[in-house]
Amino acid sequence: MTAPVFVAPGKIIAALNIAAPENRVPEERIGELGDMVARAAHRISAALGFRSPAANEIAS
Repeated sequence: MTAPVFVAPGKIIAALNIAAPENRVPEERIGELGDMVARAAHRISAALGFRSPAANEIAS
């Protein structure tokens, strides 16, 4: 469960992750925790000035 943190030009400057022993995290929570990490990384990136391209910009 790792997600990159970006700055304005799209450069990765950090990564957020969650690490825990397997016996402490129920398997049904792994997706939820991964989503939480991704959302937190997105919020930090936005606070640092990064704006992700729109889907139509990526496709072209």
